[in-house]
Amino acid sequence: MKRILVISDTHGDLDPARRAIDVSRPLDGVIHLGDLLHDAGRLREQTGLTFRTVAGNNDAYLQAEETLVFTRENVRIFACHGHRFDLHPHHPRREWKRSFAAMLREAGKHGAQCVLFGHTHTPFCKRKEGMLVMNPGSLWLGERELSCGLLILNDGRVKGKIRRLRTK
Repeated sequence: MKRILVISDTHGDLDPARRAIDVSRPLDGVIHLGDLLHDAGRLREQTGLTFRTVAGNNDAYLQAEETLVFTRENVRIFACHGHRFDLHPHHPRREWKRSFAAMLREAGKHGAQCVLFGHTHTPFCKRKEGMLVMNPGSLWLGERELSCGLLILNDGRVKGKIRRLRTK
């Protein structure tokens, strides 16, 4: 069994991310879904944890992948920031559904059992089309609510939950 923390949209605020790591331990790794990837590097140095990352729209200056597909504990995971699929929280519902469906189709092409995306700053964790789909929300202090996600991977099965953090 592996416990993976999923974070996104830290935007330079490391304290909430450190708190998310501390309250979620023990951890087998962290996935940072972009905005700002420099934060992931600093957190890796401070915590010694293994990080996987994808670039967000605010990471355009980096030479980093915008999507990531990998297998852990026999679970196929598709990760992106969300901007690549134009997933914006203020789009009309019809446009949002079309963009969301495009992301799920792309993940399905890779045989994903788990889809992770950021960008919207809105926590979300549900099963859709046979896949666990999660947006961990944001750990940026400018938000009303701080949140992250926790994945539990166990021999081909995946469970996920959203964890909310106090703003202090």
